[in-house]
Amino acid sequence: MGYKKATCIANGILIALAIAFIVMALNFKEGFVKLVISEKYYPIGVAGLLIVACIISTIKTLAGDDDHKVEIKGWKNILLVLGTCIVFALLWKYVGHFYVIAFVLMSGLMYVLNPEPHSKKKVLKTLLTNLAIVLVIYVGFERLLNFRF
Repeated sequence: MGYKKATCIANGILIALAIAFIVMALNFKEGFVKLVISEKYYPIGVAGLLIVACIISTIKTLAGDDDHKVEIKGWKNILLVLGTCIVFALLWKYVGHFYVIAFVLMSGLMYVLNPEPHSKKKVLKTLLTNLAIVLVIYVGFERLLNFRF
């Protein structure tokens, strides 16, 4: 597949996802405490920036002369990430426990995708990194924005 075509397809998919995130954010329930800044602003802002970046990328790509063949390597990793996202969404919907599911699946995914050789250090680094990520999400959304998962 050509570079220009692949870039336009990828940007189109990202724009569609960003629009879906905006629609979902507009349907968020209001938080327990009314804030000047709603919990909708952040995801809408990020999705808006993603749309702008995709439009700029598409324009730059189409304006350029370089069009070479693109090979996508690592299909197994791509399918693993997509599958993990689907499993995450299903588990979160039917089981709940957002933070536990997020920690377990992110840790597994980060461990598998990390090219370092298997070791106790790799396990510890993966677990601590994901613990920090989950804590930042918890503090940022549940404590600061009063957004309940």
